[in-house]
Amino acid sequence: MAVRKQISSAPSRVARPTVLAGDTPVLRPDQDEFGREPLARRVAAEVRSAPVDGGFVIALNGPWGSGKTSIANMATQFVEAEDGVIVVPFSPWMFSGHDDLVARFFAELTATLGKRPGKLREVAEHISRYAGAVAGVARFIPLAGETAGTALDAAGKLASAAAGSTPTLDDLYDRLADALRQLDPRILVFIDDIDRLTDQEIRDVVRLVKSVGDLPSIVYLLAFDRTHVEAVLGGSAGDARDRGRAYLEKIVQVRHDVPPPRAALLVSIYLRDLVQRAIAGCTGGQDGGEWLNRLGPALSDLVRTPRDAKRVANAVSAGLELHQGEVAVVDIVGLEALRVLEPEVHARLADLAGILFGDGLSALNGDDDPAIEERRRRLEDVLAHARAPVAVRKLLQQLFPSGSDILGGGRREGARHVEDRENRVSVPRIFWRYVYSTIPETEVSSAEAEHVAKAFDDPDEFSRRLEGYAGRRLEDMITRLGGYWEGCDPAVVVSIGTVLMRAASRLPADASPFRMTLDPVVWQYEWLLGSLLSCEPDRERRIEKTKELITNTPNVSARLRLIAWFGTFPGQEEAPEREPLAERRLLDAVETERQMARLQVYVLDAQPDKLALEVAAIELLRTVLLRDKSRAQRRFAKMAAEPSFLLMLLRRFTTRILMPGREVAYEFEWADLTATLGEARARERVLALHRIIDVASLDDLAAQGYLQALASARRAQSQAQIA
Repeated sequence: MAVRKQISSAPSRVARPTVLAGDTPVLRPDQDEFGREPLARRVAAEVRSAPVDGGFVIALNGPWGSGKTSIANMATQFVEAEDGVIVVPFSPWMFSGHDDLVARFFAELTATLGKRPGKLREVAEHISRYAGAVAGVARFIPLAGETAGTALDAAGKLASAAAGSTPTLDDLYDRLADALRQLDPRILVFIDDIDRLTDQEIRDVVRLVKSVGDLPSIVYLLAFDRTHVEAVLGGSAGDARDRGRAYLEKIVQVRHDVPPPRAALLVSIYLRDLVQRAIAGCTGGQDGGEWLNRLGPALSDLVRTPRDAKRVANAVSAGLELHQGEVAVVDIVGLEALRVLEPEVHARLADLAGILFGDGLSALNGDDDPAIEERRRRLEDVLAHARAPVAVRKLLQQLFPSGSDILGGGRREGARHVEDRENRVSVPRIFWRYVYSTIPETEVSSAEAEHVAKAFDDPDEFSRRLEGYAGRRLEDMITRLGGYWEGCDPAVVVSIGTVLMRAASRLPADASPFRMTLDPVVWQYEWLLGSLLSCEPDRERRIEKTKELITNTPNVSARLRLIAWFGTFPGQEEAPEREPLAERRLLDAVETERQMARLQVYVLDAQPDKLALEVAAIELLRTVLLRDKSRAQRRFAKMAAEPSFLLMLLRRFTTRILMPGREVAYEFEWADLTATLGEARARERVLALHRIIDVASLDDLAAQGYLQALASARRAQSQAQIA
């Protein structure tokens, strides 16, 4: 297995401080970005005008992250600054059971009011006495260090001082209520994040408000997700939501739903600014917000609250750090939004790769193909787990246009080399780099490809930069370079093409572009050189550059390949409009024939040991055989006296076959050898080789080819003797 290197360890990276969006709610009206101030002022007005005879409960309802705390913070600031209302923030998080919750609640009131002079201190004393009677002094467990400890100590002393008399609980309540009615400033108790408690804790907090909610001059501001709390209060019955809603209606006098922010404001401004700051922090620059133009419609349905926007921006910041320079910014934004807001879908992306990249099955077999139906079923199964399946589909359509057969419409897919150059995840290599956050050792980074491509205007420098690559990394580099040389200077296209042809010798043996095969590497080279030559706008000059490139090629195999790519052969000139590469047939039939004739002369005059090393040796021999069979057979039979040449033939005419059970078999084609050398000469050369060859010194393919050829030669000799 090839070892992979982390993308983030690429040497071209520059360390920058991470830019993250905090989850701090709005504290002041001047920080409000979503027009919530009017609602906050309305809540403040209700606090100051609520009846003083009994308690009053105001509810702020909205989903998690919708801005309830921000609205409450603004409202409490208004009433504190303008009306002198005493605000008591009460956190219900740290308690154990209902009795402890009641004790902590009164401890907070005592601690807050006990710091104030005059009537407020008297009220604090009444609260302490009442709390001591309700829950016992031992119930006052310290909540926040010295403040809670002071309250507990005060409660203990006051309870001891009252030991001489034995007022009833009702007496203590009446005294506390009378003291509260005489207060000039009201008391606002703010209880936040109720919906984030456990089910039992939610019930305990609501019971607390119900039990103390009728104390005069106290207003309660509760913030929670209504649908969740209603479901918890309703229990497990079939009408749970209705029962929970009815229970809340007995407690809450005024309810406000936090209005959702407009999508245009939340995504097009708020999220945009957060993401652009993350981009600037990670890459040192802006991308012009192009991601928003492409993903805005889908994100508008996914990002529903300010907290959603912050979480997405933070995930984008991390994604940019991990994939900087290897995955397009627009794709990082889209995929990280999926990771945060639709984690079930994001976790299944790798499983959907076959759907996301598509394979044209519907175009080939029609929409009724069973494989198409199976893929649609798999996609729908994943989307069924999404919170917003329509938005997820829109997002996937933008990210993976090649999967439109299954996903439906979306953006138009660009040319593959352009998508590759832009590091779009619609290219499988880029997608898997995102999934694994690594680059295989057999591939090159985008920074490396760009570094080599920048030398296109200097062929010597281009050659030097390309020299550092060989094997699979060179194969990957050649693939990546195709996206960079649009508009290359026509004056250097022959030199650049020559460098590429020479570099091909460093490719793996099975990836040579000079073999007469239909392998992707061969297609890539054909497209690369065709595109490179197209940088010359004048067709006549382009033809001359093509001939010059053929002349400059480093070996005969390359020359044959170039003629095959850019030449015109019998039958092709008849229907050029149906040939997708008609524009690349730069050599007409006459020039093609001239080039092939020159190639034939070279092959027939070549030294056998040199010809044996040609990647396309067999194709070269067959090409010459087609032109003059008898002459070619005589020449090749003479060459076959050279052992290296004959062994090359035996190896090339032998096929390795993987049998059932993973056993390997070999099959030698005696007919191919006799077609190349002639029947009698083939027999003579193989039998002569037997006298000088050491089978143990041969590789498996050559050894098997030789042994089977020897057996065939002996059979042929026996048959000839009988005849």
